[in-house]
Amino acid sequence: MLRLAFVLVLGLSTPAVAQEARPPEARPNVIDGHTLEIDGALVRLFGIEAPERDETCRVPQGRWSCGEFSRAALHDLIRNKPVTCTPVDSGRYFGIAVARCTVGGRDIGAAMVSGGWALAQHSASPDYVPLETRARTTGAGVWRGEATGFGYR
Repeated sequence: MLRLAFVLVLGLSTPAVAQEARPPEARPNVIDGHTLEIDGALVRLFGIEAPERDETCRVPQGRWSCGEFSRAALHDLIRNKPVTCTPVDSGRYFGIAVARCTVGGRDIGAAMVSGGWALAQHSASPDYVPLETRARTTGAGVWRGEATGFGYR
């Protein structure tokens, strides 16, 4: 069903009515800080890298479950509200659809990076780099300690 929805977003419009095609809304399940499950299909959030659900990060006092905190932050951001995802031209990430997603008009990737729960994926897009810099400077989210293993530069 998700693949069909993505095709509709990308290619179809009503010829008789000149209107902009809108992506369908869905209520996804949160897998980790950068992956949603929508209608049984996985969708990776474009432009961000977050720790995997079982990943840990270091702080001076030891290790903490930054992957679970990142997942919880995404879950809190969505909170069973409708999410709209638009596929990105770059297509797929290891067989998973890649999309920019919003909730209530708010860019989910930007919110995750600005909260410090994900890093900007510099190789994909420069869009979130300033947000990452600000989160790192303020010690937000994963930046409260040493973010390692999931894309730390």
